[in-house]
Amino acid sequence: MEHVEAHASASSPAATVRLMRDGGGAGTTIRSLADVGVVYEAPEWFFERSVEHYADLGVGASVRFSKTITEADVCGFGLVTGDTNRLHFDDTFAGGTRFGGRVVHGMLTSGVISAALARLPGNVVYLSQTLEFLAPVHVDDTVTGVCEIIETVGPRRYRLGTTVYNQHDEAVLAGEAVVLVDPPA
Repeated sequence: MEHVEAHASASSPAATVRLMRDGGGAGTTIRSLADVGVVYEAPEWFFERSVEHYADLGVGASVRFSKTITEADVCGFGLVTGDTNRLHFDDTFAGGTRFGGRVVHGMLTSGVISAALARLPGNVVYLSQTLEFLAPVHVDDTVTGVCEIIETVGPRRYRLGTTVYNQHDEAVLAGEAVVLVDPPA
């Protein structure tokens, strides 16, 4: 199991985040992205895309990205955004709600759409996103963001259908995105 500790002080207002893994040493302290570098792939992530080259983008091109939402993800998201709604962190409180227990932040769940879009060939700039939350996501659920280009809306601009599925292949979130895709640098 893993958890996140965050610390900030008047002398060092930037938070220090420490990812702790049970049974595994002192954990990892992350002070900036420079501490970890940009991670495009991780053993616990999965992605695939239907086209490999920027020139092949068009209607029907798709990309998918999957990851398991961990306790550390929920804690980190709450710390970064300030969204510490008890529904996400308090077992007793959340147990008395319509969900019967804690749920993952909806916007954290929608993040797998952004992760999928980042894996399209080219340099993707997110322009807009609509979201409809269809079902709750829980810690340890594996979610998959699926994005498919459904329309070209201008030069290098595309409208995509976006859906997030859980590990039972149930849609938990649906919407549409508009992106600008520049050629690779």
